[in-house]
Amino acid sequence: MKNSLRSILTLSVVASITGFTWPCLAQLQPVKLKGVVAGVSPQGVVIRSDKDQIMLALTSPDRTEGGERYRGIPEPVIEIISQEKPDFLQTGMWVRFPARVQAKRRVVEPVREVTVISGSKIAAFGVLPSELPDLPAENAEAPAAKATDIVDSLVVGRITSTRRNSITVVFPDRKSLQAGLAKDVVIQVKAANLQFVKVGYLVEAAGMMVKPNKFFATELKITKPAIEPRGIKPAVPPVVEKKPQPAPGQVAGKDKKPTPLPAPAGKPDPFKIGKPDSPDQPASKVRGKILKIN
Repeated sequence: MKNSLRSILTLSVVASITGFTWPCLAQLQPVKLKGVVAGVSPQGVVIRSDKDQIMLALTSPDRTEGGERYRGIPEPVIEIISQEKPDFLQTGMWVRFPARVQAKRRVVEPVREVTVISGSKIAAFGVLPSELPDLPAENAEAPAAKATDIVDSLVVGRITSTRRNSITVVFPDRKSLQAGLAKDVVIQVKAANLQFVKVGYLVEAAGMMVKPNKFFATELKITKPAIEPRGIKPAVPPVVEKKPQPAPGQVAGKDKKPTPLPAPAGKPDPFKIGKPDSPDQPASKVRGKILKIN
């Protein structure tokens, strides 16, 4: 007892002389913000908040900053959500997907959805039942699975090879399974690895502020923004039916014929030759003399 009191007094004297103070969690202010990813560094995620502030979310489980350790702050819970194209799948990724499997060796139907997950968060591997099986009755034996049985299963493993329309996954017992992918397969990402994060992703963050532009992240939800599909043509404006315009000098009605304009007044004939006879009328007499031109 005396030794413990003596050590406490010694630490108190050293702290008062050197000015050393233990970091106090009560002095850290909680923070919540929304924004977009401006960058990813080994320390964490750089966030541009909706108030146009640059913040660094520290994600390391070792809660130290500036050489000081802050105890009592929980490890960050990171969730990255996105939807990708089939060529996103790469060797080394941990995945899970529902499939119809025969004797735990062959996938009999194309897989329609694959989810990329974090390997460190996996508790079970292999070809698992999609639902918990019913417990057998007391003193009853469960029927043995036949080699021809096809069971709805959940496959959890690590990708060892990828092709255009299939992937191969391996399990801890070194057994592997090949699965064909449907043409419209959906690739989901629900992981905690920052390697899947890109600039421009949406962020919802919470944590404890340690400096004006730094905080220990306790929650990070990062989502890939929705992208509008390309190749969509703009909407065509409605076609307006144009009514025929009447010709100059005519007035068109619904049931009326266009009215012709009155004939223009004829110009005076200074030579008084007259107009040619109409074909409907007999030829008229022409006055004058006949001149003979040699």
